Amino acid sequence: MAGRMTVKAGAKTAATKSAAARGGSASRRLRRAERKIRLVRHISELPPPPPELVELRKKQRKEQEKNNPVFAAMLPRLLKTRRGQWAVMKKGALAGFYPTLGDAGKAGDRRYRSGVYSLHEIDDREIDLGMFPL
Repeated sequence: MAGRMTVKAGAKTAATKSAAARGGSASRRLRRAERKIRLVRHISELPPPPPELVELRKKQRKEQEKNNPVFAAMLPRLLKTRRGQWAVMKKGALAGFYPTLGDAGKAGDRRYRSGVYSLHEIDDREIDLGMFPL
């Protein structure tokens, strides 16, 4: 039988030997990789945020708390001319007015590279936060 090759049942060919050397078949390697990937099912399973992000959030919250009373005092005057716009504030001073929240955020990021500023909507609507603790 020239030109024909027969393989006994259960014998390993060169291709299966090389797959075994690489860690098994592709589907077996994929299943092994999928077992290593663990999906986050609850927020408590997330890793803690980096310390620099925690510090930035604290600074942003402090800035917001300083700017809120100043903005509240300015609001009646701003409602007459700027209703529906967004204001960027830093250290109790207005830095600009923008038509959308996105525009105000981009402008704040460009102007204040530190990321510490606050955004305020110029509107007198009350916002219902539902059951969120303050």
